[in-house]
Amino acid sequence: TQNQDSMNTPSGIEYDQLTGLYSRWKCSIELQNLLNAGVYRVFGSIDLDGFKHINRLYGNKKGDELLKAIADSLRASYPSALLFRLSGDEFAFILPEMPYNKQAMCLMTRQVFTKLHEIKIEGLENEHLAFSIGSVFIDPTKYTSPDMIYFDSMSFRLEAKKHEGNYLY
Repeated sequence: TQNQDSMNTPSGIEYDQLTGLYSRWKCSIELQNLLNAGVYRVFGSIDLDGFKHINRLYGNKKGDELLKAIADSLRASYPSALLFRLSGDEFAFILPEMPYNKQAMCLMTRQVFTKLHEIKIEGLENEHLAFSIGSVFIDPTKYTSPDMIYFDSMSFRLEAKKHEGNYLY
């Protein structure tokens, strides 16, 4: 399981040192393993809209505090998912095996948005946090590489951003 205490985060390239979530490298490995096994799952990428503004206005220390809080919210929202910090303010998840349908995905998305909006960071009370999520169904007959999955998820996330935050595409 993933370490919840970043002070005791395992070292190495499998983990993001700030949040304790798995790293982008580990994400690529897990996606390739799913493709090799012919396994169907849901992959999503999450972006905090306006993170550069927060870092500029409040400093990197406050930005790091926010990133850790986002990681904790994702752990609470998706306790059985594989969770990753891809880079900066980009996070990702691979959901466990389950019956996937539009209603279930909408419910899980509402849950993650609710948890993310419960984040309380001293000094950031006046900041409106907004998130964009791009989600894809990993179909091993359609995708041949982790990069293809990332690209589609990122494209969907960019579409979600057009709705000015808190949107799943």
